[in-house]
Amino acid sequence: MRPVLLAIFLLMITLPAAAEEQFVYRAESGDTLIGIAGRLLIRPTDWPRVQRLNRIQNPRRIPVGSKIRIPMSWIRRDPESARVLTVQGRAESQGTPINTGALLPEGSLVTTGDDGYATLGLPDGSELTLQAGSTLRLETLRRYGDTDLRDTSLKLEQGRVETRVAPRRGQNGRFEIRSKVAVAGVRGTEFRVGAEEETARSEVLSGTVDVEGLASARHVRVDAGFGTRVRGTAPPAEPRRLLPAPDLRALPALQERPLVRFEIPLPPGVEAWRAQVASDRGFQNVFAEGFARSADLRLSGIPDGEYWLRVRGVDSAGLEGLDAYHRFRLKARPEPPFPAAPAPDAKLTVGAVEFRWSQPEGANRYRIQVARDADFASVIRDQDRLPGLAHSLEGLEPGRYWWRLASARADGDRGPFGDPQGFTLKPLPPNPDPPDLDETQLRFSWPAEPAQRFLFQLAHDPQFSRLLAERELAEPRVTLDRPDPGSYYMRVRATDPDGYVGPFTSPQRFEVPAPPAQPWWLLLLLIFPLL
Repeated sequence: MRPVLLAIFLLMITLPAAAEEQFVYRAESGDTLIGIAGRLLIRPTDWPRVQRLNRIQNPRRIPVGSKIRIPMSWIRRDPESARVLTVQGRAESQGTPINTGALLPEGSLVTTGDDGYATLGLPDGSELTLQAGSTLRLETLRRYGDTDLRDTSLKLEQGRVETRVAPRRGQNGRFEIRSKVAVAGVRGTEFRVGAEEETARSEVLSGTVDVEGLASARHVRVDAGFGTRVRGTAPPAEPRRLLPAPDLRALPALQERPLVRFEIPLPPGVEAWRAQVASDRGFQNVFAEGFARSADLRLSGIPDGEYWLRVRGVDSAGLEGLDAYHRFRLKARPEPPFPAAPAPDAKLTVGAVEFRWSQPEGANRYRIQVARDADFASVIRDQDRLPGLAHSLEGLEPGRYWWRLASARADGDRGPFGDPQGFTLKPLPPNPDPPDLDETQLRFSWPAEPAQRFLFQLAHDPQFSRLLAERELAEPRVTLDRPDPGSYYMRVRATDPDGYVGPFTSPQRFEVPAPPAQPWWLLLLLIFPLL
């Protein structure tokens, strides 16, 4: 295209036909009316009309710098196309998925799904990112003749769009985003537009935007750092200052779970957080979006990698504030196994402890750690590259422990540890003291912990297949009638207040002797009174 070195400007394009806007061209060296008409007019043969309108004496020799007025209705406007720069998730045009590099002609309808984002490059160098759940129509994409002047009109039917409008070239041009109730007109700035059924919001990040209520025909000027809202037929609200960017300095730089969570307290005036995650600082490649009305911000569906987090506050009018950025790394895969045993807070008896877990997708080796503390500052066992889904550990002393698992792929790629789970190893129950035996009773007692309950068994055999007595007790003692002389076995099992049922003590053998024989003369003394 031949460079246009002379100043070009377009008067307001909304003037009525009686005062039709005019395109003013400043002649440069070597210009002729025939050449100008060939570059600008719908009908190049209309150059004599331009000559008469501007009273040009010699159409072949025009003084440099001369102003040549041409009615806009005579100017050729050539349709152009937008280019798809990036796509994430589901994005379509006329029901057909769009891909990076695709051209979208004037009139195209672009929609994004709940997980979809699309960044479009416009012919004038502007860029816009259509957010998730949005619909945008490219109503007008036109270039005025052989110039850099363009007419761009977009209609946001629903959802949100963020724009970076190229600075103006020459004097004027049109760049506007329309919704059902408002139109935002701008040139050379960065702003956002959101549209619902009867509400439109505009937030200006740089430059200035003119917002008009379509029903009221009222305008407001919105400067950088301010926003306005149009509801129904009401005029645009007085611009209000956008919320400041939140402080994200305390957020972690590493995330190790597929569900990414950030804790960001809501200060006064902030009704909610809107957050996005992208692979680039310019947020053309958006991977996830979250909206939280509490301090707990959650984002999902993000693959492992390096990312930028962008967070802004939302005020009571629904206007979204200034952005804050935080860089973080997500390393959540391969995911840690789900622990199967021991159960959370299980109580076990000292001895071999059997650990079991599930197999996550892509994992074939595992690592287990056992520690005395939940922070794993004191790791006492660390077993790596375990091939199976179970592992047994012996030699652990009685006490409280925590354990956790991690996975690894065949290529050695390691995932994070899962959440720790606790368990308690209890010592073997102490054996009861020897029985206290008198002429008529047999008494047993044993050590115990507060509030325990007990099951006592007395049998003729060490397998306890022939029970002589069985008692459920609230105290660590029992009294029985003295049995016949012979060998017996007893054992006790304790149940803790939380329901944990311990093992039986080892079988304890004891003897009940025959009672001593009575002297013969004592028997005579007993019988004599009966004679």
